[in-house]
Amino acid sequence: MHLIRCQIIAVQLIPAGANRRIGVADPGVRRAFPSFSQAVLELNDARVFAGIHFRTACLDGNALGIKVAFFVMQQAMRPVPDRSEVGQ
Repeated sequence: MHLIRCQIIAVQLIPAGANRRIGVADPGVRRAFPSFSQAVLELNDARVFAGIHFRTACLDGNALGIKVAFFVMQQAMRPVPDRSEVGQ
């Protein structure tokens, strides 16, 4: 779910081509990444190195997360219609 939220935030709030640094904080550690994609790559490495996942599971999860994020943006994140348009 974390990747899905990151993808939605990245697409909706950060303009294309923007160079924003994204921070991810753990207790006592401060990390900064030039993009969400870079943060995701490091998270993948951490999961593989910790023995939590195989690399293919991370990559498959990333691809699925991106697809779900775009589906949510298309289906759920629609503009709210003006009340006069819905007859209220």
